[in-house]
Amino acid sequence: MNKYFQKTELKPIYTVFFILVIAFACLTYFHELTKAVVGIGLEDFGNYYFYSKAIWLNHNIYTMDGATLERLRISFSMPAFTHPTGHSPAFFFLVRPITFFDFESACRIWLILNSLLLFVSFFIILKLTCEKLPDAERNFIAASSLFMVFSFQPLIENMYNGQNNILVLFFFVLSLYFLREKKSILSGVMLA
Repeated sequence: MNKYFQKTELKPIYTVFFILVIAFACLTYFHELTKAVVGIGLEDFGNYYFYSKAIWLNHNIYTMDGATLERLRISFSMPAFTHPTGHSPAFFFLVRPITFFDFESACRIWLILNSLLLFVSFFIILKLTCEKLPDAERNFIAASSLFMVFSFQPLIENMYNGQNNILVLFFFVLSLYFLREKKSILSGVMLA
């Protein structure tokens, strides 16, 4: 047991303060997500959505000309975008189920999905790292980590832009989990 947790208990006033700080960070995080939903930022997700739909319509996304891009963008009822794709067709296959929805609904689904995957990843990481710690230490590490997650500006920007980094994190964490459970084939599939 860690010497800091062995002899001391948090006083109630510090516990309340700690909870308020985490709640503030949580509210800030969800405020940023709400701005993304209302403003429909999510520029990177727009590219995933667009190219996934284009592949489904049998277009070669790596050789499309500007006129085809514009015609498809209008037919998909999407805002203008400027990014060429840099992802493999396999990635667009993962995004495909979301493209059955209109663009604005798909953006909201993408944000909710990313938030859920972030929290699942967070709890799997805690399980992997804090499983054998005493309750006081585990709770302190969980609360501190939660504060860091909600306060991490690059994460907020990742969510606002609709990037796929949370998806990558989720599959990596699942790979570690399956590796620890000695299920190397599943670990390899998650890593691939």
